[in-house]
Amino acid sequence: MSLKRFDRTVFGLLCAFLAVLFVYLFGYSMLYTSRIDNGFIAAEVVLYQKDSLLINTVRVVVGLLVCFLSVRLGEKLPLKVFSAVCLTLTFVLGCAWVLVHRGVPINDTGILHYTAAELARGNPAELWRHEVYLRTNPHQAGYLLYSEIMQRIFGRHSTIPQGILNAAWLTGAYAAVLSLTWQSFHDRSIQKLTALMLALCIQPAFYTSFLYGNLPGMCTALWAVALLLYGFKKRIWLFIACILLCIAVVLKPNFLILALALAIVLAIRALSVKRFASLFLAACMLILPVCSAKGVQMLLEKHTGFDIGAGAPQTVWLAMGMQESSRAPGWYNHYSTDTMEAAGGAIDRVAQIARDDIAARAAVFAADPAYAADFYHQKMVSQWSNTAFEIDFTNAVMENKSPWPELVDRLLTGDLFQLLAGYMEGYTLVLYLGFVIGCVLLAARLFKGKADWQQLFGPLVLLLTVFGGFLYHMLFEAKSQYVLFYLPMMIPVAAAGLRRITVKRS
Repeated sequence: MSLKRFDRTVFGLLCAFLAVLFVYLFGYSMLYTSRIDNGFIAAEVVLYQKDSLLINTVRVVVGLLVCFLSVRLGEKLPLKVFSAVCLTLTFVLGCAWVLVHRGVPINDTGILHYTAAELARGNPAELWRHEVYLRTNPHQAGYLLYSEIMQRIFGRHSTIPQGILNAAWLTGAYAAVLSLTWQSFHDRSIQKLTALMLALCIQPAFYTSFLYGNLPGMCTALWAVALLLYGFKKRIWLFIACILLCIAVVLKPNFLILALALAIVLAIRALSVKRFASLFLAACMLILPVCSAKGVQMLLEKHTGFDIGAGAPQTVWLAMGMQESSRAPGWYNHYSTDTMEAAGGAIDRVAQIARDDIAARAAVFAADPAYAADFYHQKMVSQWSNTAFEIDFTNAVMENKSPWPELVDRLLTGDLFQLLAGYMEGYTLVLYLGFVIGCVLLAARLFKGKADWQQLFGPLVLLLTVFGGFLYHMLFEAKSQYVLFYLPMMIPVAAAGLRRITVKRS
């Protein structure tokens, strides 16, 4: 089933926009890198450092050679073996980091972890101690319940088993990307490049010790997309995909962006091929996850007797995203909890304060367009050009009952971090370059009319999710660690682009 002219135009423009965006990010990142100030890492201050164009060019060339040689040397390896080796490397690295790092959650993760530990003991008193945070962020109810279940299974304060489980979630997410890639392209070279790039995408592996909803949410969300493709042939997979998507949003509400992207592509496909029953499926993919998140919150409230409430409205995070911060423009600055405290928890008052602050900042931007452009430019590059994606900050600020092992210190703030950061920068540059080429090729294919739903459905969902994630964090609260989890979603299209320039076509 081919895409109609309207579909091809819409998605072609999406690919063209992403190509232009990442051309700029690639060019900027060749010259500058955003980093967390290691001199006082707990402050999470973003620095903009000038890079060597020559060194980054060498990194890109070496990265392309690695892609070429790895696929060439792996030609005789069965595809399943090659993929299994790459996935195993991810799991081993994730487990190794958990066992070496042995970090203890603090800040948001600490609140959720220790509150869940008390709930596992049958003591809900910790909820009231963190009343302002939980009533500001009711979307954390799903992960709080997940953490309680994990600590009932593995024991209270079981950070190591949960970290190893995170490594399994990450490996599962990468397996979902591989499944989706094969269903979309059916090309051995693209599949091997995807497997290789996933194995080399090590930044998420340093988040296995970060006990949060990101990794389990990413795994279930990506499998929802992969199984949905199977569901076009066997309907039972549609039901399972919907359940997985609900779990993803319950664990991490940011995956509503993927749910929305999936619903949009499903709806356009339904209208294009005149299968209007799929419109119902599209609605389910969006409505059911939202209802599930609310249902889990109600379950937690009934379970604990603690009324979480409606929480701060999204306009609070929109207002924060328009403000200066000691970290970087639009980054977290305590505005959400400060506003809740100032309003005494009255949601109507919170909403009014947020609306007033949004109007005030909009007036500032309108009066000084140059300042507005610089603000949002810094907000963009502070996220997407931090090629370490805050693995140093996120891991270094965790507590430990004993001094960090020397290896951890060197990896997070010492000499080894410079080597690690150089590798991550080279990897991210190659990923961005491949993504640009893949988007250009896909746009050309769409505008030429050579587009089939079966092949393009998965990539289009991922591209729309990346676009949605970019737009969301440009408007709302920003952090580099938030955009990290879009990298694996970029890899299939990037692999298709890199195949064009590194693999001889047969």
